[in-house]
Amino acid sequence: MEEIQRWQQRIQNCRHGGPEPSNDPWFQQSVMFVQVTTPLDVLIDIQWCGSNEQSDDNSLKPALVDTINIIVDNFNFALAEIGSKKVYASMGVDAWLDEDFKSVRKFLIRTIMIGTLQSHGATRIIREINQEDEDASGRILLSRIKGVLQSHDAGLKHILKQCIDTSCICIELAHKLNEEKEVLSNPNVDRKTILARRKERELPPILQSSSEYWNVKKKATNALKREKLDESKKIYLQAMGIL
Repeated sequence: MEEIQRWQQRIQNCRHGGPEPSNDPWFQQSVMFVQVTTPLDVLIDIQWCGSNEQSDDNSLKPALVDTINIIVDNFNFALAEIGSKKVYASMGVDAWLDEDFKSVRKFLIRTIMIGTLQSHGATRIIREINQEDEDASGRILLSRIKGVLQSHDAGLKHILKQCIDTSCICIELAHKLNEEKEVLSNPNVDRKTILARRKERELPPILQSSSEYWNVKKKATNALKREKLDESKKIYLQAMGIL
């Protein structure tokens, strides 16, 4: 228990590569932006996750453009300071510790958007969002935001690591800390069972044992075992269609 408390204190005392709080206008604006609900935040709140790429883009693009305009019109000091994106990345790690994945998404999107706007400018980003060139900066931003929105919770760890740029080991430490907390809170359950459950929860939804994909795949496997090859092939194709 004492070791867990030390881990937690270490994470809470770390800035994860973020700047120290200050009264500078850029820092104050960065903090203010956390409190603003953007159109992209709304997509997170309604657990937006599309299944059709074209309709996805049609709903995501206006939200992205509107959010860019909010940043440009109201948070110019934060936009002008290179360190502002690190404020949100740091907050994202703290949210990761709390397993507040909705907030992790919101902080990741702010980090990615501010960094991209600082590198390429709002005018260029908005113009390139609708281009077909996937290497255009606007299309890359659209793809990265979509990745944050569609990622399963555990998958956000990789994106968060990229955003803090190996500034600390707190992401992995928080993961281990939360494992130990769950073990301690379930004294009547075997440790291996608890860790196996967590590992299952951390899989993408489609790969979890309760998903439609696995149920269909099991049927295909059973048909194969019964040497019903045509039936098995048909069901396997159905499983591939789900993927």
